[in-house]
Amino acid sequence: MQDQQILYANLDFSIFDKYLDRLSIRRVFLVCGRSVQNLGIYDHIYNMNRKFSCDIELYSDFHPNPEFESVVNGVDKFQRSHCDCILAVGGRSGASRSCRCHEQGRTA
Repeated sequence: MQDQQILYANLDFSIFDKYLDRLSIRRVFLVCGRSVQNLGIYDHIYNMNRKFSCDIELYSDFHPNPEFESVVNGVDKFQRSHCDCILAVGGRSGASRSCRCHEQGRTA
């Protein structure tokens, strides 16, 4: 797994397109809270499947400061999805960091 990269969009979401295209990513594991669905980035991410033939697997079954069980469920879903990357959107991306730590054999 590659090192974590943080991308800042500031309403220009084409940075995600360039990143996914450069790395030939075709399956994205999207970690976000339900409130992200009200933001423009959510629509942009879901429209990426038409631009890049990119599948999106949504994981939003967690709460702020997720419990270990929630992290294990996220890791399990990520592994079963065979996604190329984890894309965490929003200020509460702690679930994504926890999933990444657990997946690499560390505890969150």
